Parts: sequence; structure tokens; C-alpha cells
Amino acid sequence: EFRRVLFRSVAPGAMDWHEGWTDEARRDAIMDSIPQQRIGSFDELAGCITWLALDASYVNGQVLKMDGGRSVWLK
Repeated sequence: EFRRVLFRSVAPGAMDWHEGWTDEARRDAIMDSIPQQRIGSFDELAGCITWLALDASYVNGQVLKMDGGRSVWLK
């Protein structure tokens, strides 16, 4: 019996910094590791999830990396 199983997920990268963040050296290191040189926004994350849930009907078995290219450098 064929069973339709949808597996789709989003792996967000660096998003907004916590209000109490004090480790500037770590923040700089993270920013240096992101090819787009910026963190993602929650609106971008919501748009990505919305697209994946509503419009990507033929996408299955994928983890969508939404990280500004950082995962390429972390391998």
C-alpha cells in the first residue's frame, strides 16, 4: 500500500540577537561566517514556511536551509 508522507522542514540560521547579548566577538564571528553578511528576519522565516506549506506541493523529503549561505561554510 502506498502511503503519502510529506516531510518538509525549515532549518533557520542566525536570526535576531537576544536583547541581552554581550559577546561581540562571537557576534562578529557569526556575521563573518554568513556569506550574505546579515542575519535573517522573522518575516523571511515566516515567508519561507508559508511557501513551503502552501505553495511547494511537489517538494518532499527536503530540509530547506534558510541561513544566508552559512551552512556552506560550516561543513
